[in-house]
Amino acid sequence: MNFSELAAKRLISIASSGARCGVYTLIHWDHRQTALQDFVPEELRKAAVCVSSKGNELILTGKPMPGTNLLLNAPPSPELATDFTHLVGRSSRDSSRVEVPFAQVAPAEGKLWSEERRASCACPSAAPGRRNCSTSPSAKARASMC
Repeated sequence: MNFSELAAKRLISIASSGARCGVYTLIHWDHRQTALQDFVPEELRKAAVCVSSKGNELILTGKPMPGTNLLLNAPPSPELATDFTHLVGRSSRDSSRVEVPFAQVAPAEGKLWSEERRASCACPSAAPGRRNCSTSPSAKARASMC
């Protein structure tokens, strides 16, 4: 197993909880490779349907299935597999991006924006929507010009 310790823990997490999110794993484990020292294979097997064979006998999750044959399709060509992997990678770049048609968020026909503006107070210190700048007589005089 050529995983880091963190990658092995994440694999177990995905295998354990992925199904409820629609994520399923298909793992081919080459037992000739040495496993990580702290890796516990039973943690991975708990959340898996394990398919193995002993001679011509198929074993499904530890139970022999006499008279059952498993016929697998031939793997794709290396070129097809590489092209597919690249396509999935390119497609995943924008997977979290959400696009909404403008017509869905645009205001209704009678509610469209216009360029008309209401007169506003010339006083720079006035709050938006307020016509009076202050209560002082001179400020009231300036506001009356608005």
